[in-house]
Amino acid sequence: RRDGMSQDDVVQHHDALLCSLFGHADELASATNRPSTLMLCGRLNAYMCGQLIALAEHRSLIKAKLWNMTPLFPTQIGTSLRTTRTDRLREDLRKLLDKMALRADGEEEEIENREG
Repeated sequence: RRDGMSQDDVVQHHDALLCSLFGHADELASATNRPSTLMLCGRLNAYMCGQLIALAEHRSLIKAKLWNMTPLFPTQIGTSLRTTRTDRLREDLRKLLDKMALRADGEEEEIENREG
């Protein structure tokens, strides 16, 4: 190995990191009463990423149900605020594009006047 660590050193370091990970999870769950999810996967591939996304979506839906929210319908305050902001940004973008089009038209006319 180029870094000067033996295979035994790498294994010991890996073991220490795993113990630290489990220690943090245990501390969150028992000492601070903050449950958490700890997942270990042998390989991070497309299937596992899909499983992680599905878990995150499931947790969100369960929390919404427990808190009596409707996360899939645009009745929440955040959705209406986002829609309003999106409409304003769309209008600002349209104005900017109109200005750019006018400026480009003006430059073409100026070039034609100089050449003519």
